[in-house]
Amino acid sequence: MLSVFILEDDAMHRTHIEKIISDTILIEELQMELVCVSANPDEIIEYAKTHDKNTGVYFFDVDLNHEMSGIMVATEIRRIDESAKIVFVTTRADLSYLTFHHKIEALDYIIKDDSEEIARRIRECLLLAQSRHYKEKRGEEMFRIEETDGVRNIPVADIMFFETAEQSHRILLHTENAHLYFWGSLKDIEQTNEKFIRCHKSFVVNIKNIKHIDKKAREIECMNGERCYVSVREMSKIAKLLKNMEK
Repeated sequence: MLSVFILEDDAMHRTHIEKIISDTILIEELQMELVCVSANPDEIIEYAKTHDKNTGVYFFDVDLNHEMSGIMVATEIRRIDESAKIVFVTTRADLSYLTFHHKIEALDYIIKDDSEEIARRIRECLLLAQSRHYKEKRGEEMFRIEETDGVRNIPVADIMFFETAEQSHRILLHTENAHLYFWGSLKDIEQTNEKFIRCHKSFVVNIKNIKHIDKKAREIECMNGERCYVSVREMSKIAKLLKNMEK
């Protein structure tokens, strides 16, 4: 069972988020329990430390009335709970880049500007968190990323494509609904799994998540709607592989 946490210093927002989560768990019959609702980062961190065998779904505000920001708390939680599913619910749209900078691998970054939209996005996050959790438990194929602060395991089924970043030896991973930077090379990545196919000098795509090839634009559209380039040289190879998969 997944443990759910809420860290929000505004009482009204905290109550609203708690109700959305409680209702979703009940209606969708999710295998989750709301275990800690607080305005105090220390309480969240202490609970996670003393229950470190549990995987958590964490809903954090970014701006807190505390010396620690929600980003800082999430960084600490990621060290404690390697498989943590972290969601930010905040008014600070301008700080989303920090989730990449701190390698938090957030599940979502929700802006508090529409009550109905918040409810929809939180529900989607809870459903996705449960789906990913059970994929991990069933031992589905995972792509392993080793960082100085720990290890990330990403379900291969959720990976759309990889691309080279502007910084040398950095890779940007595109998953179903998130992006993650890490150190690596496309050459090494394509050798880790037969589903990872080099489609361009700057891209490796997951062949299983190709939705459509736009030959005129020389682009691949993935299942989540994102696009990456495909070179003329590799286009026929990709098309042949897709055709063989359909047989």
